[in-house]
Amino acid sequence: MQLVSLAQEVIDEAVDFRQAMARLYKEFTADGSWFFKPWNKEVVTDPQTGKTYDFADAPTKLLTTVQDCWV
Repeated sequence: MQLVSLAQEVIDEAVDFRQAMARLYKEFTADGSWFFKPWNKEVVTDPQTGKTYDFADAPTKLLTTVQDCWV
């Protein structure tokens, strides 16, 4: 069993929350409804592979280790 630091656990939870908000935003606006828009990039790119992801679908590891996903 690998131990995860409390700080990393909090960061992972924050990313999960923002991704959930991004998914809800996409769902509600697709129906023409209003919803809070997350204040982060809509699309992120993995610098190692060049692959792009919608923020809501990006791997947690990418979002927690690559600063460019947030600025």
